[in-house]
Amino acid sequence: MSGVHQSEQLAAIYARAATPQDALTQHLKMLAQVQIDGNERLGFVPGTFNMSMPTSLLHDDPRIGRKLQELMDSNLHHLKAAATNRRESRPLPTR
Repeated sequence: MSGVHQSEQLAAIYARAATPQDALTQHLKMLAQVQIDGNERLGFVPGTFNMSMPTSLLHDDPRIGRKLQELMDSNLHHLKAAATNRRESRPLPTR
């Protein structure tokens, strides 16, 4: 999905998923694939956007901070929704 923003990728994953479990699985696979692709392209695992840059850069340019917040908010929104949907569709066993 080159050229597509992460939030659009995640929206597409969740829209086409047959079940909440499938949505969550595909979301995590997408995050892993980004790292695999980065390793092939760069020769090392780049890590996530927020972990692979010095935090000082967040204060040097407000655009970087805004982009990081956008990425984190998008991931958090989708992961929370997936966890909630998963729990509602098939409650976890209690002991």
